[in-house]
Amino acid sequence: MNKLIVLNHKMAFSYDDLYKYISELNDINKSFVVLPSYTYLKEFCMLCNYPIGSQNVSKFMDNNHTSQISALQLKNIGVNYALIGHSECRKEFNETNIDIKQKVVKCLENNIIPIICVGEKKGEDVIFVIEEQLNLIKDIDSSNIVVVYEPVWAIGTGEFPLMKEIDTVIKYIRNSFKKSIKVLYGGSVNKDNIADILMITDGILVGSKSANISFVKDLVKEIE
Repeated sequence: MNKLIVLNHKMAFSYDDLYKYISELNDINKSFVVLPSYTYLKEFCMLCNYPIGSQNVSKFMDNNHTSQISALQLKNIGVNYALIGHSECRKEFNETNIDIKQKVVKCLENNIIPIICVGEKKGEDVIFVIEEQLNLIKDIDSSNIVVVYEPVWAIGTGEFPLMKEIDTVIKYIRNSFKKSIKVLYGGSVNKDNIADILMITDGILVGSKSANISFVKDLVKEIE
């Protein structure tokens, strides 16, 4: 089975760097999903060989919500995936588990695959936190969603859980759904740990470093 590699660019890139990155990424034959900044979504949808996702999506569908982008609008430009519930959005935009479920539903109604992030802060009980985060979406058809275990304390810090700890959480997430589900890992993924991660997961989520094409190529070399 192909492992899914999700590249979350966050706010990376100047416009001048965009086309070189896309060209070099297109030369790599892997199962990427690319999450560019909103400003570059259309360029990636038109020029990139891989499925494209948004870094968030609105829980609303009607026109009366300033600053929002609906699942329908994303689908209309060719977006296939949407990242939902990232810890930065939970923290900075006060996204709740109810908000996240509403976004998941809107994505599925528009044939967009939601990539749902879950994970604990330092010192929290990981199973308790993830159970709470997944509770509202457990009854959704899991064949059409992806879940990412991304411990908040590991994002961009270089800190990393033990493989047996990741394995325990991945198995817990899989067992939380009635149908089979793809479960990824994210948080300080690098060329030294990627092969071990992929042995126990269905793929990885890479953050801002994924905008560095050399970093992406180094990761790919470790799994060829």
